[in-house]
Amino acid sequence: MRASIFFIALAAMFGLTHCVSTGTKVTDETIAKIKFGSTTKAELLALLGEPQSKMDTTNTGNYYSKACGEKDAALLALTYTSTKSGIGSASIEMVSFLITPAGIVCHKSGISNSQSAF
Repeated sequence: MRASIFFIALAAMFGLTHCVSTGTKVTDETIAKIKFGSTTKAELLALLGEPQSKMDTTNTGNYYSKACGEKDAALLALTYTSTKSGIGSASIEMVSFLITPAGIVCHKSGISNSQSAF
């Protein structure tokens, strides 16, 4: 009986402290390996794998093309998303890379958001 109570208490404790992480975390070390203006899309995919989303920027105005110095270029935005959640807290990080029509990584942008219930 005591063993059953111990294992139930242990399982409950693990459940309260357990965190769940999903997606692809893009670290500073990884970003340091990317040379904007020369790293190719293929090299980026080899480094990080497939992104969680892809977006053609053709219909989004000039913002993206100005970021890469490509006038009116149809760029590809590859976005990697990492989430982490646990009891009382959650965080999300998103990093997007812009790819020129020639297949070159030209720009990075990102956001990070953390929330805590305590």
